[in-house]
Amino acid sequence: MSIFKHKIYTEEDLVAGCAANDRRAQEALYRRFFPEMLRMCRRYTRDEDTALEILNNGFLRVFKKIHTFSFKGSLEGWIRRLVYHSMADYYRDNARYLHFLVLEDHDRPVQENSHEGFYEEDILRAVRTLPSRFSGGFQVVCHRGIFSCGNSRNPANE
Repeated sequence: MSIFKHKIYTEEDLVAGCAANDRRAQEALYRRFFPEMLRMCRRYTRDEDTALEILNNGFLRVFKKIHTFSFKGSLEGWIRRLVYHSMADYYRDNARYLHFLVLEDHDRPVQENSHEGFYEEDILRAVRTLPSRFSGGFQVVCHRGIFSCGNSRNPANE
């Protein structure tokens, strides 16, 4: 338990405090919305450092524009939109580092029933080699019944 009591801010208090450049209100806003915004960034990025960079740039944008928030929608939705725009800016700015391999000469049409030759064990073995954040997504798809994945673990129970 902390010696100091943390003030419980309402959304109106947070917005007014952040607009007045109150560091405690900024910290409270950051702590309140950090987990959900980080989850969103992780969904679209490949590594933790990139997600945190995007998220911190997004919160910087939030603090710069907080005075424009007019309570016409939810504060979380407004923050989510700004963080999402930061993510779009990040990928647009770093697009020059993305390289695509064009395989047009080697593309062949895939037969409709080509997946029938796969064995469940082979697919699950390949999924187990994926990093946990990717294999978890595949297993969620399996859990929802989009694919039949046999003995895949249930991520909802973890």
